[in-house]
Amino acid sequence: MRAFALIFALALPLLAAAQCADGVDALCCFDSQDPTIDNLTQLGNLQNTTLPTDVPGSIGLLCSSLDDTCTDQQLCCSDNGFNGVLALGCAATTPSTS
Repeated sequence: MRAFALIFALALPLLAAAQCADGVDALCCFDSQDPTIDNLTQLGNLQNTTLPTDVPGSIGLLCSSLDDTCTDQQLCCSDNGFNGVLALGCAATTPSTS
């Protein structure tokens, strides 16, 4: 019984899912950057668009839906409308307590 309890205790962090606010996507991003004017301009040019300059949080780069295989940065991002290349309004995920 103790062995089962030890295995369960060690595996529990792996079972915890990320929790983001309603309307915010849980993503696995390769990297994140500060939303400086230079970063937003360069990334906007790569996407052939103009990004807003009042972005809260960070910019997630090369993001996909978060799953249990994510070994990169786990982020909650409010604007994931750039085909996975970048996401705006990102913050670190909060582990779920349920």
